[in-house]
Amino acid sequence: MNDLFQTAPCGFAVIGSGGIVRQANLALGRLLDCETETLVGTALGALLSPGGRIFYQTHLVPQLLLHGQVEEVSVSLRSATGTDVPVLLYAVRRQAGEETLMDCVFVPIRRRMHFEADLMRARTVAEQAVREAALAGERERMIAGQLQAALQPLLPTQVPGLALTHYFEPALQISEGVGGDFYDGFALGGGRTALVVGDISGKGLAAAVQVATVRNMLRAFVYTQPLLSAAVTALNGVLATQTLLSGFATLFVGVYDAGTGELHYVGCGQEPALVRRAGTGAVVELGHTGPVLGVFPKAVFAEETITLASGDALAIFTDGLTEVGASRRTMLGIEGVSALFGAALPKPFQGDAAEVAERLALRLIASVDAAAENGIRDDVCLLLGVVKANK
Repeated sequence: MNDLFQTAPCGFAVIGSGGIVRQANLALGRLLDCETETLVGTALGALLSPGGRIFYQTHLVPQLLLHGQVEEVSVSLRSATGTDVPVLLYAVRRQAGEETLMDCVFVPIRRRMHFEADLMRARTVAEQAVREAALAGERERMIAGQLQAALQPLLPTQVPGLALTHYFEPALQISEGVGGDFYDGFALGGGRTALVVGDISGKGLAAAVQVATVRNMLRAFVYTQPLLSAAVTALNGVLATQTLLSGFATLFVGVYDAGTGELHYVGCGQEPALVRRAGTGAVVELGHTGPVLGVFPKAVFAEETITLASGDALAIFTDGLTEVGASRRTMLGIEGVSALFGAALPKPFQGDAAEVAERLALRLIASVDAAAENGIRDDVCLLLGVVKANK
Protein backbone atom coordinates (compact mmCIF):
# COMPACT_ATOMS: atom_id res chain seq x y z
CA MET A 1 0.00 0.00 0.00
CA ASN A 2 2.91 2.33 0.75
CA ASP A 3 4.23 1.73 -2.80
CA LEU A 4 0.84 2.69 -4.25
CA PHE A 5 0.85 5.83 -2.09
CA GLN A 6 4.28 6.84 -3.36
CA THR A 7 3.76 6.02 -7.05
CA ALA A 8 0.22 7.41 -7.46
CA PRO A 9 -0.01 9.66 -10.57
CA CYS A 10 -1.39 12.54 -8.50
CA GLY A 11 -0.19 14.40 -5.43
CA PHE A 12 -1.15 12.73 -2.13
CA ALA A 13 -0.74 14.05 1.43
CA VAL A 14 -1.97 13.09 4.87
CA ILE A 15 -2.68 16.14 7.04
CA GLY A 16 -2.70 15.83 10.78
CA SER A 17 -3.86 18.10 13.58
CA GLY A 18 -2.94 21.74 13.18
CA GLY A 19 -2.91 21.30 9.40
CA ILE A 20 0.58 19.79 9.41
CA VAL A 21 1.67 17.44 6.63
CA ARG A 22 2.32 13.96 8.07
CA GLN A 23 2.99 12.20 4.78
CA ALA A 24 3.53 13.27 1.15
CA ASN A 25 4.14 11.20 -1.96
CA LEU A 26 6.63 11.64 -4.79
CA ALA A 27 4.07 13.14 -7.20
CA LEU A 28 3.33 15.98 -4.76
CA GLY A 29 7.05 16.68 -4.46
CA ARG A 30 7.33 16.87 -8.25
CA LEU A 31 4.35 19.26 -8.41
CA LEU A 32 6.03 21.55 -5.89
CA ASP A 33 9.57 21.19 -7.29
CA CYS A 34 10.99 19.95 -4.01
CA GLU A 35 12.04 16.81 -2.17
CA THR A 36 9.19 14.92 -0.59
CA GLU A 37 10.94 14.84 2.78
CA THR A 38 10.92 18.63 3.00
CA LEU A 39 7.11 18.64 2.89
CA VAL A 40 6.66 16.55 6.01
CA GLY A 41 6.14 18.80 9.01
CA THR A 42 5.11 21.74 6.84
CA ALA A 43 1.74 23.40 7.37
CA LEU A 44 -0.64 22.78 4.47
CA GLY A 45 -1.39 26.49 4.31
CA ALA A 46 2.28 27.18 3.55
CA LEU A 47 2.00 25.01 0.43
CA LEU A 48 -0.89 27.04 -0.96
CA SER A 49 -0.86 30.29 -2.87
CA PRO A 50 -2.04 33.35 -0.91
CA GLY A 51 -5.53 33.04 -2.36
CA GLY A 52 -5.53 29.32 -1.65
CA ARG A 53 -4.66 29.92 2.02
CA ILE A 54 -7.65 32.18 2.48
CA PHE A 55 -9.88 29.64 0.76
CA TYR A 56 -8.42 26.85 2.94
CA GLN A 57 -9.20 28.67 6.17
CA THR A 58 -12.61 30.09 5.24
CA HIS A 59 -14.14 27.27 3.15
CA LEU A 60 -12.16 24.05 3.04
CA VAL A 61 -11.76 23.44 6.78
CA PRO A 62 -15.42 24.33 7.59
CA GLN A 63 -16.64 22.06 4.77
CA LEU A 64 -14.54 19.16 6.08
CA LEU A 65 -15.79 19.67 9.62
CA LEU A 66 -19.39 19.86 8.42
CA HIS A 67 -19.50 17.19 5.68
CA GLY A 68 -16.35 15.16 6.20
CA GLN A 69 -15.18 15.53 2.61
CA VAL A 70 -14.76 17.94 -0.32
CA GLU A 71 -14.52 17.22 -4.05
CA GLU A 72 -13.16 19.07 -7.09
CA VAL A 73 -12.14 22.20 -5.22
CA SER A 74 -10.00 24.38 -7.45
CA VAL A 75 -6.98 25.84 -5.62
CA SER A 76 -3.39 26.72 -6.43
CA LEU A 77 -0.31 25.30 -4.76
CA ARG A 78 2.83 27.42 -4.49
CA SER A 79 5.94 25.55 -5.68
CA ALA A 80 9.43 25.94 -4.24
CA THR A 81 10.29 28.15 -7.21
CA GLY A 82 7.35 30.46 -6.52
CA THR A 83 5.19 29.20 -9.39
CA ASP A 84 1.48 28.69 -8.86
CA VAL A 85 0.34 25.16 -9.70
CA PRO A 86 -3.44 24.88 -10.30
CA VAL A 87 -4.93 21.67 -8.92
CA LEU A 88 -8.24 20.07 -8.12
CA LEU A 89 -8.34 19.12 -4.43
CA TYR A 90 -10.18 16.10 -3.07
CA ALA A 91 -10.11 15.62 0.71
CA VAL A 92 -11.65 13.16 3.17
CA ARG A 93 -11.66 13.42 6.99
CA ARG A 94 -10.98 10.25 8.97
CA GLN A 95 -10.22 9.22 12.50
CA ALA A 96 -6.98 7.48 13.45
CA GLY A 97 -7.42 6.61 17.10
CA GLU A 98 -8.00 9.86 18.88
CA GLU A 99 -6.49 11.96 16.10
CA THR A 100 -8.41 13.42 13.17
CA LEU A 101 -6.56 13.13 9.89
CA MET A 102 -7.30 14.52 6.45
CA ASP A 103 -6.35 12.57 3.31
CA CYS A 104 -5.80 14.98 0.42
CA VAL A 105 -5.43 14.27 -3.28
CA PHE A 106 -4.10 16.98 -5.60
CA VAL A 107 -4.86 16.51 -9.31
CA PRO A 108 -2.89 18.93 -11.52
CA ILE A 109 -5.02 20.70 -14.11
CA ARG A 110 -2.35 22.49 -16.13
CA ARG A 111 -2.93 20.19 -19.11
CA ARG A 112 -6.66 20.62 -18.76
CA MET A 113 -6.18 24.37 -18.68
CA HIS A 114 -4.02 24.19 -21.80
CA PHE A 115 -6.62 21.99 -23.47
CA GLU A 116 -9.42 24.39 -22.51
CA ALA A 117 -7.30 27.30 -23.73
CA ASP A 118 -6.83 25.50 -27.06
CA LEU A 119 -10.57 24.91 -27.25
CA MET A 120 -11.24 28.57 -26.54
CA ARG A 121 -8.77 29.62 -29.21
CA ALA A 122 -10.33 27.22 -31.69
CA ARG A 123 -13.79 28.48 -30.82
CA THR A 124 -12.65 32.07 -31.24
CA VAL A 125 -11.14 31.27 -34.64
CA ALA A 126 -14.32 29.45 -35.72
CA GLU A 127 -16.56 32.29 -34.57
CA GLN A 128 -14.36 34.80 -36.38
CA ALA A 129 -14.54 32.68 -39.54
CA VAL A 130 -18.34 32.59 -39.28
CA ARG A 131 -18.47 36.38 -38.83
CA GLU A 132 -16.14 36.94 -41.77
CA ALA A 133 -18.16 34.53 -43.95
CA ALA A 134 -21.36 36.36 -43.03
CA LEU A 135 -19.78 39.71 -43.85
CA ALA A 136 -18.41 38.35 -47.13
CA GLY A 137 -21.81 36.95 -48.01
CA GLU A 138 -23.48 40.24 -47.19
CA ARG A 139 -20.93 42.14 -49.29
CA GLU A 140 -21.52 39.77 -52.20
CA ARG A 141 -25.30 40.15 -51.90
CA MET A 142 -24.93 43.93 -51.82
CA ILE A 143 -22.61 43.98 -54.86
CA ALA A 144 -24.75 41.49 -56.76
CA GLY A 145 -27.90 43.43 -55.89
CA GLN A 146 -26.40 46.69 -57.12
CA LEU A 147 -25.11 45.00 -60.27
CA GLN A 148 -28.43 43.33 -60.92
CA ALA A 149 -30.29 46.60 -60.40
CA ALA A 150 -27.92 48.30 -62.85
CA LEU A 151 -28.56 45.56 -65.39
CA GLN A 152 -32.34 46.03 -65.32
CA PRO A 153 -32.79 48.70 -67.97
CA LEU A 154 -35.39 51.40 -68.22
CA LEU A 155 -37.95 50.20 -70.72
CA PRO A 156 -38.62 52.48 -73.69
CA THR A 157 -41.14 55.15 -72.70
CA GLN A 158 -42.78 54.94 -76.09
CA VAL A 159 -43.13 51.55 -77.79
CA PRO A 160 -44.77 51.64 -81.23
CA GLY A 161 -48.18 49.96 -81.01
CA LEU A 162 -47.59 48.55 -77.52
CA ALA A 163 -48.13 49.65 -73.91
CA LEU A 164 -45.35 48.00 -71.92
CA THR A 165 -44.91 47.43 -68.18
CA HIS A 166 -42.88 45.09 -66.02
CA TYR A 167 -42.65 43.57 -62.54
CA PHE A 168 -39.29 42.53 -61.15
CA GLU A 169 -38.63 41.33 -57.61
CA PRO A 170 -35.38 39.48 -56.79
CA ALA A 171 -35.62 37.04 -53.89
CA LEU A 172 -32.98 38.84 -51.79
CA GLN A 173 -34.29 37.30 -48.57
CA ILE A 174 -33.24 33.83 -49.69
CA SER A 175 -29.91 32.69 -48.32
CA GLU A 176 -28.40 31.99 -51.74
CA GLY A 177 -28.74 35.68 -52.55
CA VAL A 178 -29.43 37.40 -55.86
CA GLY A 179 -30.68 35.28 -58.75
CA GLY A 180 -30.16 35.40 -62.49
CA ASP A 181 -33.57 36.60 -63.75
CA PHE A 182 -33.53 39.57 -66.11
CA TYR A 183 -35.62 41.42 -68.68
CA ASP A 184 -34.86 43.81 -71.51
CA GLY A 185 -36.66 45.88 -74.09
CA PHE A 186 -35.14 47.99 -76.87
CA ALA A 187 -36.13 49.61 -80.16
CA LEU A 188 -34.86 48.12 -83.41
CA GLY A 189 -36.18 50.82 -85.76
CA GLY A 190 -38.95 50.60 -88.33
CA GLY A 191 -41.62 50.26 -85.65
CA ARG A 192 -40.02 47.08 -84.24
CA THR A 193 -39.27 46.47 -80.56
CA ALA A 194 -37.32 43.59 -78.98
CA LEU A 195 -38.78 42.08 -75.78
CA VAL A 196 -36.61 39.77 -73.67
CA VAL A 197 -36.96 37.77 -70.44
CA GLY A 198 -34.25 35.34 -69.34
CA ASP A 199 -32.95 33.33 -66.42
CA ILE A 200 -29.32 32.40 -65.71
CA SER A 201 -28.86 29.27 -63.62
CA GLY A 202 -27.21 29.87 -60.26
CA LYS A 203 -27.28 32.58 -57.61
CA GLY A 204 -25.19 35.43 -56.34
CA LEU A 205 -22.55 37.63 -57.91
CA ALA A 206 -21.54 35.07 -60.56
CA ALA A 207 -25.12 34.88 -61.87
CA ALA A 208 -25.44 38.67 -61.94
CA VAL A 209 -22.20 38.95 -63.95
CA GLN A 210 -23.42 36.35 -66.45
CA VAL A 211 -26.68 38.25 -66.87
CA ALA A 212 -24.60 41.12 -68.27
CA THR A 213 -22.86 38.74 -70.69
CA VAL A 214 -26.05 37.23 -72.09
CA ARG A 215 -28.05 40.47 -72.19
CA ASN A 216 -25.39 42.52 -73.97
CA MET A 217 -24.40 39.80 -76.43
CA LEU A 218 -28.05 39.19 -77.30
CA ARG A 219 -28.52 42.88 -78.09
CA ALA A 220 -25.52 42.81 -80.41
CA PHE A 221 -26.72 39.73 -82.30
CA VAL A 222 -30.33 40.95 -82.59
CA TYR A 223 -29.06 44.22 -84.08
CA THR A 224 -26.69 42.56 -86.55
CA GLN A 225 -28.49 39.37 -87.62
CA PRO A 226 -31.28 39.55 -90.24
CA LEU A 227 -33.48 36.98 -88.46
CA LEU A 228 -34.27 36.54 -84.77
CA SER A 229 -33.60 32.79 -85.02
CA ALA A 230 -30.15 33.49 -86.49
CA ALA A 231 -29.38 35.92 -83.66
CA VAL A 232 -30.24 33.39 -80.94
CA THR A 233 -28.40 30.57 -82.74
CA ALA A 234 -25.27 32.76 -82.96
CA LEU A 235 -25.57 33.73 -79.28
CA ASN A 236 -25.84 30.10 -78.20
CA GLY A 237 -22.84 29.12 -80.32
CA VAL A 238 -20.59 31.66 -78.62
CA LEU A 239 -21.88 30.89 -75.11
CA ALA A 240 -21.40 27.15 -75.54
CA THR A 241 -18.07 27.05 -77.37
CA GLN A 242 -16.43 29.73 -75.22
CA THR A 243 -17.86 28.32 -71.96
CA LEU A 244 -19.13 31.73 -70.88
CA LEU A 245 -21.77 30.30 -68.53
CA SER A 246 -21.12 28.22 -65.43
CA GLY A 247 -24.44 26.48 -66.08
CA PHE A 248 -27.03 27.39 -68.67
CA ALA A 249 -29.55 30.09 -69.51
CA THR A 250 -33.20 30.03 -70.49
CA LEU A 251 -34.58 32.80 -72.68
CA PHE A 252 -37.65 34.08 -74.43
CA VAL A 253 -37.01 36.81 -76.98
CA GLY A 254 -39.59 38.35 -79.22
CA VAL A 255 -39.66 41.15 -81.77
CA TYR A 256 -42.96 43.01 -82.09
CA ASP A 257 -43.68 44.78 -85.37
CA ALA A 258 -46.22 47.55 -84.88
CA GLY A 259 -46.78 47.83 -88.63
CA THR A 260 -47.94 44.25 -89.13
CA GLY A 261 -49.00 43.37 -85.58
CA GLU A 262 -46.76 40.33 -85.77
CA LEU A 263 -44.66 38.99 -82.90
CA HIS A 264 -41.68 36.92 -84.04
CA TYR A 265 -40.31 34.89 -81.14
CA VAL A 266 -37.80 32.26 -80.05
CA GLY A 267 -38.22 30.27 -76.83
CA CYS A 268 -35.09 28.65 -75.37
CA GLY A 269 -36.18 26.42 -72.51
CA GLN A 270 -38.00 29.37 -70.95
CA GLU A 271 -41.51 29.23 -69.52
CA PRO A 272 -43.91 29.66 -72.48
CA ALA A 273 -45.01 33.24 -72.98
CA LEU A 274 -48.77 33.81 -72.89
CA VAL A 275 -51.04 35.82 -75.20
CA ARG A 276 -54.46 36.78 -73.82
CA ARG A 277 -56.97 37.57 -76.53
CA ALA A 278 -58.89 40.75 -75.85
CA GLY A 279 -62.30 39.67 -77.07
CA THR A 280 -62.57 36.21 -75.53
CA GLY A 281 -60.06 36.11 -72.71
CA ALA A 282 -58.64 32.92 -74.27
CA VAL A 283 -54.96 32.35 -73.55
CA VAL A 284 -52.47 31.06 -76.12
CA GLU A 285 -49.12 29.55 -75.11
CA LEU A 286 -45.98 30.45 -77.06
CA GLY A 287 -43.86 27.37 -76.42
CA HIS A 288 -40.24 26.34 -76.88
CA THR A 289 -38.56 26.61 -80.27
CA GLY A 290 -35.18 25.36 -79.09
CA PRO A 291 -33.19 24.06 -76.08
CA VAL A 292 -31.58 26.02 -73.27
CA LEU A 293 -28.63 28.27 -74.09
CA GLY A 294 -24.96 27.54 -73.50
CA VAL A 295 -25.08 23.72 -73.51
CA PHE A 296 -25.33 22.46 -77.10
CA PRO A 297 -22.93 24.35 -79.42
CA LYS A 298 -24.58 23.20 -82.65
CA ALA A 299 -28.19 23.70 -81.56
CA VAL A 300 -30.44 25.46 -84.08
CA PHE A 301 -33.32 27.62 -82.90
CA ALA A 302 -36.53 27.98 -84.85
CA GLU A 303 -38.54 31.20 -85.10
CA GLU A 304 -42.33 31.30 -84.75
CA THR A 305 -44.78 34.11 -85.49
CA ILE A 306 -48.14 35.09 -83.99
CA THR A 307 -50.30 38.08 -84.92
CA LEU A 308 -51.58 40.26 -82.11
CA ALA A 309 -54.78 42.27 -82.36
CA SER A 310 -55.84 45.46 -80.61
CA GLY A 311 -56.22 44.86 -76.87
CA ASP A 312 -54.36 41.55 -76.86
CA ALA A 313 -51.96 41.12 -73.94
CA LEU A 314 -48.54 39.45 -73.99
CA ALA A 315 -46.94 38.13 -70.78
CA ILE A 316 -43.31 36.92 -70.73
CA PHE A 317 -41.98 35.60 -67.40
CA THR A 318 -39.60 33.24 -65.60
CA ASP A 319 -40.35 30.23 -63.40
CA GLY A 320 -40.80 32.43 -60.33
CA LEU A 321 -44.49 32.47 -61.32
CA THR A 322 -44.97 28.82 -62.23
CA GLU A 323 -42.94 27.11 -59.49
CA VAL A 324 -45.06 28.16 -56.53
CA GLY A 325 -47.19 26.01 -54.26
CA ALA A 326 -47.08 23.99 -51.06
CA SER A 327 -45.23 21.13 -52.81
CA ARG A 328 -44.00 20.13 -56.26
CA ARG A 329 -47.23 18.22 -56.82
CA THR A 330 -49.32 21.32 -56.18
CA MET A 331 -47.27 23.85 -58.11
CA LEU A 332 -49.17 26.19 -60.40
CA GLY A 333 -47.22 25.29 -63.51
CA ILE A 334 -47.85 27.00 -66.82
CA GLU A 335 -51.46 25.78 -66.84
CA GLY A 336 -52.19 27.46 -63.51
CA VAL A 337 -50.57 30.75 -64.52
CA SER A 338 -52.42 30.63 -67.85
CA ALA A 339 -55.75 30.23 -66.04
CA LEU A 340 -54.96 33.12 -63.68
CA PHE A 341 -53.90 35.30 -66.60
CA GLY A 342 -57.13 34.59 -68.45
CA ALA A 343 -59.21 35.48 -65.39
CA ALA A 344 -57.17 38.49 -64.30
CA LEU A 345 -59.55 41.05 -65.85
CA PRO A 346 -63.12 40.95 -67.11
CA LYS A 347 -63.53 40.84 -70.87
CA PRO A 348 -63.55 42.92 -72.88
CA PHE A 349 -60.84 45.14 -71.35
CA GLN A 350 -61.78 48.52 -69.97
CA GLY A 351 -59.48 51.54 -70.20
CA ASP A 352 -56.55 52.41 -72.41
CA ALA A 353 -53.72 49.97 -73.13
CA ALA A 354 -51.31 51.42 -70.54
CA GLU A 355 -53.89 51.17 -67.75
CA VAL A 356 -54.87 47.66 -68.78
CA ALA A 357 -51.21 46.54 -68.87
CA GLU A 358 -50.60 47.87 -65.36
CA ARG A 359 -53.77 46.29 -63.96
CA LEU A 360 -53.08 42.97 -65.63
CA ALA A 361 -49.52 42.79 -64.28
CA LEU A 362 -50.51 43.64 -60.71
CA ARG A 363 -53.51 41.29 -60.66
CA LEU A 364 -51.50 38.42 -62.13
CA ILE A 365 -48.76 38.83 -59.52
CA ALA A 366 -51.35 39.11 -56.73
CA SER A 367 -53.16 35.97 -57.95
CA VAL A 368 -49.94 33.95 -58.13
CA ASP A 369 -48.90 35.20 -54.68
CA ALA A 370 -52.25 34.10 -53.25
CA ALA A 371 -51.98 30.69 -54.93
CA ALA A 372 -48.49 30.24 -53.48
CA GLU A 373 -50.01 30.02 -49.95
CA ASN A 374 -46.79 31.14 -48.23
CA GLY A 375 -46.08 33.84 -50.80
CA ILE A 376 -43.72 33.86 -53.78
CA ARG A 377 -40.21 32.94 -52.61
CA ASP A 378 -38.26 32.86 -55.87
CA ASP A 379 -37.17 35.66 -58.20
CA VAL A 380 -40.11 37.13 -60.10
CA CYS A 381 -39.57 38.63 -63.55
CA LEU A 382 -42.54 39.62 -65.71
CA LEU A 383 -42.67 41.70 -68.88
CA LEU A 384 -46.22 42.50 -70.02
CA GLY A 385 -47.45 44.41 -73.03
CA VAL A 386 -50.93 45.30 -74.34
CA VAL A 387 -51.51 46.13 -77.98
CA LYS A 388 -52.77 49.66 -78.37
CA ALA A 389 -56.03 50.38 -80.20
CA ASN A 390 -55.70 51.27 -83.88
CA LYS A 391 -56.24 54.94 -84.58
